[in-house]
Amino acid sequence: MPTPSSSQTAAVCCITGCSASTPVLCGALPARCGCYDARAAPGSGVCREARDGACVRYKEEVRAERAGAGEARNPRTACTAEPSGGAGSCNTCEAPIGQTNYCSKCNEPDTYAPVDGVCENVGTAPSSTLCTVYTDGACTECGSTSFLYRGGCYQPNEGKPGQSLCVLAAGGVCTQAADGYFIPTGVTNTDQSVVACDDEAGVAVGGSTYKGIANCQECAAPDVAPGARADKVATCTRCADPNYLKTVSGVTTCVTDCGEGYFKHTATDSSLKTCQSCSGTNNNLDPVGAGVAGCAACTYDSNKVTCTKCGTGKYLKTTSDSTTCVEASGCGSGVFPRADDKAGNGCVPCGEAGSGSIADCAECSLLPYR
Repeated sequence: MPTPSSSQTAAVCCITGCSASTPVLCGALPARCGCYDARAAPGSGVCREARDGACVRYKEEVRAERAGAGEARNPRTACTAEPSGGAGSCNTCEAPIGQTNYCSKCNEPDTYAPVDGVCENVGTAPSSTLCTVYTDGACTECGSTSFLYRGGCYQPNEGKPGQSLCVLAAGGVCTQAADGYFIPTGVTNTDQSVVACDDEAGVAVGGSTYKGIANCQECAAPDVAPGARADKVATCTRCADPNYLKTVSGVTTCVTDCGEGYFKHTATDSSLKTCQSCSGTNNNLDPVGAGVAGCAACTYDSNKVTCTKCGTGKYLKTTSDSTTCVEASGCGSGVFPRADDKAGNGCVPCGEAGSGSIADCAECSLLPYR
């Protein structure tokens, strides 16, 4: 009988030892036998939704559905705008979710408003319990387990478009955003509950504007005190391909070119693409990528940072297996410190032809001989 794979082993263990009545998933972490809560780490890092002891919606599937933050830029239309249409028809389709636009304003404004992306009679139940206040064909306040988004009230239920925006909602407010969105500080049921991580225009809440970052795929809400009136920009945690996440002085951006002083790094386990500092310690990277102290420009290959230019006042010293940035006095014997404002200072072998050295010279100095 063939030996079961690690995932098969984990699945068997879970099935025999877990309760199907709790939101757990089986075999979430290969080679680790056990059951994991889909609502908390480490299970939440693998599964978005679990039922009857099994994961029914993996996190990678959610990410693939969105295909990054660029989806919403050119959305297709799920509704048809009919400005002169009758009751139940949509006037404006400007509620993008993923690659699809949903209704944001309905015709027959005294009776209809968007619920889950389509025009519903919000004067009667059950729609009236979701869109509790409406005007001019759009919802302005949501209730129950729905939340406000682009003129409509959405539920985070399976099969509903709101599931791509929000995981949990209560009291007309989203309480846990889906990947690719964040919740503004102090949001109420009269505010838009979620903001896309790549929404540069942002959403006004409490006198402030909460904004995303261009090409950002996943993010964290701004860490700000409520009431402070200013633009609040999210912190990006993952960029949409082919971009790399760059962090400078706590500010995150998504770029295709990391620029001088940084190198491109792709994590082995999560495929997270980041820009890492040529001079930073760069802890906890896999593969490793420790920078070179004082380095201003570098290359990266095979788990190794190679400095190509040092910062002001430092000289690039190269050996067979490493590069370092040293003071002029640190160049050592057999080399001399050569200053170069354009290419960068370097420690040059005394006998290296074409570099200001002297052919066949073994020892040299820029200082008068003593």
